Amino acid sequence: MGAQQVPRAEWGAPAVTVVRRSGQWIIAGKKNKVRLNESDLALQIEAGTTEWKMAPSSLRDMFVKGRGAEFYLRLADAKKISIVPYDTGFKTGVKISLSNWQHGGASLDLSLFLTVCLEGRDEDLVSMSQRANTRIFCGSWIGPRRWTRVMWITLC
Repeated sequence: MGAQQVPRAEWGAPAVTVVRRSGQWIIAGKKNKVRLNESDLALQIEAGTTEWKMAPSSLRDMFVKGRGAEFYLRLADAKKISIVPYDTGFKTGVKISLSNWQHGGASLDLSLFLTVCLEGRDEDLVSMSQRANTRIFCGSWIGPRRWTRVMWITLC
């Protein structure tokens, strides 16, 4: 005899769906909706009647230090980009895996993982970044009107 499954809403999980349609990932809750353009990583957020459009990835997304040089990279220039649904039970959205950037004709050993999710009953928009083989000094990925969007990274 199997255990009865409790509906997600009863234990506080957000009622959020994630679909991929026409080059966009759509994270839709009952209150808020987020669209992620998979080619340039631009975000569009709808919260009730209010809408914000974030700038797409640009040439100065990340400031990287490594191999005796300092330089900027564009997030969307990663040679390997994977976007998949992401669900922890208390937040639901997408996980973006970025790797295999090039600089000066060389491949960089740099991987970055970003999440964009709606969290909890209020469907707060949350994002998180993690890295592999790197050290992130400071930074943020998304912010209203792209206030600060530079990540300081050192290759290990």
